[in-house]
Amino acid sequence: MSLLVLALTALICLAAAYQLYAVPRDELAGVIRTQLQIAQNNPGQLVSERVRVYEGTTVSAKTFETARAGLSFECSDSASCCAKNEPCRLVRWEDRVATMATNPSIYVTSRCIPSEDAQMECTTYFGTPPAQLAIKNGSLIDTNLIVVIQNTGNSLLLMDAARIEYLERVEKSGIVAYDKRFEERAVPPFRTILPGAEERWSMGLSYAQPGTYRVRLTLHSLKGGQAIKEFEYRILPHRTACKIAPAENANVFQNPQTGECFERLFCSECQYAFECQEKWRVQGKTNTESATPDFAIARVRCT
Repeated sequence: MSLLVLALTALICLAAAYQLYAVPRDELAGVIRTQLQIAQNNPGQLVSERVRVYEGTTVSAKTFETARAGLSFECSDSASCCAKNEPCRLVRWEDRVATMATNPSIYVTSRCIPSEDAQMECTTYFGTPPAQLAIKNGSLIDTNLIVVIQNTGNSLLLMDAARIEYLERVEKSGIVAYDKRFEERAVPPFRTILPGAEERWSMGLSYAQPGTYRVRLTLHSLKGGQAIKEFEYRILPHRTACKIAPAENANVFQNPQTGECFERLFCSECQYAFECQEKWRVQGKTNTESATPDFAIARVRCT
């Protein structure tokens, strides 16, 4: 009887060990493959999951690449990974290959960004999910676009330039379409956003041709993905009452965050910010930017 009990005990221990260590080693590969499929359909956004990994499991970026998307690996958490290309007892990684350590589980996160040649540049991160850019909400007041930008990730978000596209509403044979008319770049007045924090950005829309438009705002972040949001707005014909007004007080100010200096160029009786901007551009202030219906701004040398 004692031999039977010992045999049953041994079998139970072996079964437990099998469940603990002998699960399929391609579990990590399956998670990455699924994440990349989701990430390619949601460009710029993170897909994250905590995954049980096993020491010695190695994944190669080449395994997951397709004609549409390339892949590289990155560590987003120094507590989970070795330094790049360096051996240690944590996750060992380089751009194209990663080998798991003894961690019982680890966050695996993937994100894909469209490139200029219509391909996807994907990254799979090991460790705490990285920064993630998001447009929380936005609104249009006259021709001023105001957005609230949030970092929903777990590391510092570094802002890059934004792209603003103006798509005009047109009707062709009874079918409504939006044709791209103009594109410009805009630099946010802040450079970073802390994890979980948000920033407010107000920008004047500079495209001044009358019509009905859809504005597509694309925000970019270095290692923080991208976020896209569209807004509808209408430009009415110019008001003839809008005119340049003399400055009553000191009209030069400095942005405390960027250190840049600007001159206020005042107007009166303008309904929209772009009207004031156009009045000053006609006067030779070609570097003028729209700000409010009461004044435009132009970059100047700080003194």
